[in-house]
Amino acid sequence: MDTLEILVDRLSAVERLYESAAGVFIERKRKIDAREKPYQPPPFNPDTDDPEPPFLEEWIEANEFENIIGQACISIIHSCLKDYLDGVLERSRITVQAERFLSQRRNSVKDEGWFGRYVALFADAYRINWAESPVSAQAIEEINLVRNDIQHGRPTPLGLSRYQSEQHERRFPFGLFTDDFEARLRNEDHVYSYAQVYVSPDALKESIRRVKSFCEFVESRTRQ
Repeated sequence: MDTLEILVDRLSAVERLYESAAGVFIERKRKIDAREKPYQPPPFNPDTDDPEPPFLEEWIEANEFENIIGQACISIIHSCLKDYLDGVLERSRITVQAERFLSQRRNSVKDEGWFGRYVALFADAYRINWAESPVSAQAIEEINLVRNDIQHGRPTPLGLSRYQSEQHERRFPFGLFTDDFEARLRNEDHVYSYAQVYVSPDALKESIRRVKSFCEFVESRTRQ
């Protein structure tokens, strides 16, 4: 199995993992919304009952757990991308030259992440024109930024999630990993604190699609 096949196989495994693990909580939310067993509320009495929607705590918990599983999968996708790019360098037998280039780049370009350095390295080593890629480097960088938030970000007061960094919010204010409600507030110019990281099922699928397509492009340029 070659480098790209390994990547594709791993990404497929991540998708299956997410569907199996998060699917439990997605289904729980659906049942609560549909008022299916065991989430059938008793008749509402306006004089004695709490106006809060029934099973709200259970819904919030399920949503949080679904999000955390998505965040874990994003971290794996990030590792898959890095492993693939390192595998390409090893296949080309230029790891020593690559380390030298990356070290020089790290010293000369401040505040650049590992992916930015790799983009520069691959452009130099393989003469890649990134404008030809079907997925931009910026689209991949969004995944790297959210992975950094997941690993190193400030925790939310409640639950297990993390806030997006200032850099993430500044570069992708209506990005892939922003909850619809918080995006709506931002679009309406409401002032509020940092948005939390939210990995929806669609965001996870799009992340997998981006990484797969990006790496297929790299493969087409590094095997010439």
